[in-house]
Amino acid sequence: MMIRKGMNKVLVMEIRCCSIILIVLVLIGSMSITACTTTPHSQTPTFSTSNNTTSFTSTAITTMHPIDSSIVQVWQKDPVTGTPLTFMANGVAVGDGSMVLTVFNYEEYTPDHNLMVIWPGHGNYSASLQAIYPMTGATLLDVPDLNLPVAAISEADVGEPVTISGWWGDDANLVFRKTQIAFPGYDSVFFEDTAENPGGESIGAVVIKKDGQVAGLVSAFHTGLAVLLGGPGMTPPIIDVQIVSDLMSSDAGKQPWAKGPAYSLITLTDSGSLMSYEPPKTDYIQMTMALNDLLNTAGEPLPQSELPTYYRSFIQSYPQLPDGISLSSAYPRPVELHNTKGQLVAMAKWVGIQWARSGSKPNRIFYGSIKDGEYIVEGGFFLEGNISNLEQSVQLQ
Repeated sequence: MMIRKGMNKVLVMEIRCCSIILIVLVLIGSMSITACTTTPHSQTPTFSTSNNTTSFTSTAITTMHPIDSSIVQVWQKDPVTGTPLTFMANGVAVGDGSMVLTVFNYEEYTPDHNLMVIWPGHGNYSASLQAIYPMTGATLLDVPDLNLPVAAISEADVGEPVTISGWWGDDANLVFRKTQIAFPGYDSVFFEDTAENPGGESIGAVVIKKDGQVAGLVSAFHTGLAVLLGGPGMTPPIIDVQIVSDLMSSDAGKQPWAKGPAYSLITLTDSGSLMSYEPPKTDYIQMTMALNDLLNTAGEPLPQSELPTYYRSFIQSYPQLPDGISLSSAYPRPVELHNTKGQLVAMAKWVGIQWARSGSKPNRIFYGSIKDGEYIVEGGFFLEGNISNLEQSVQLQ
């Protein structure tokens, strides 16, 4: 287990995590994790025994739940050859067995049509994106040619023993691993990083209760903004599996949360120090609506002299602290920026809104793309919209 501690005077929280990190660190400090690997997927998985090392009574993982056969891998496929190209996440069958609930890290990934589900030992299946819950990264895939056993779902209680299960590796070296922990809660912070699992490949791994019901999925592990500014840098709450009902709704794409950012981070100066955080009382829906309104109020383009070369360094700006308050948000899909005349002026994977600048300087909005974790600045505008609704949504007033 690894928790990355932040720099002095810096507290980082992602928009998806609503707990207080200090409390979570105390909780997580009492847990340790041991992983179990199995035979390649061409055989029926049979698990080696490994004593659980969490805080509850020690037991051994010696059996499989029937629901293990509902767990799959999700990959991006090569658009030319159709072969698996990039591992995205684990997932689990829901609905009628032709849908998969998974989780993507949307900070850099933008949805496309090159997705496939691998059901180990059975085959590869083309998949299409059905719905996204941006705040958590939870994603529902439609896999029409798939007929998987469907997972029964129910929420877990803090402290009860659960098993994190998923496939690791590629087709040449694919194993199924189970890790047993005491359930930390849906808004806690933990990170699995063992010698057998460097880099935390367990994104989308399935959290299973002792009765075999699925309680959730392990979320995406990081954002580049949080890593840059210190703090934990890894804040993957377990996604409540009950979210599947929202995603399967026929009007899921019309809900206010469907148009929100995947990640947001606030930076501001306070008493001569830099602070970065997500206030625990942030109203995600209100923030989303305020952001969407402001995206339609772009004014004149910023002169080149006001565009930062490296955005993440700009909002950190050591040794010189940044000016005012900035809210940086990355979206699953590029969003449209319009001017006050309704004209489309830019498409953006991320936007950064800066206000409360010294000397009554005008508000600004920066925008751009994301590549290899870097927030690339492609342009910016003076912002003409009223910022008060955004301030209220993030509890700065």
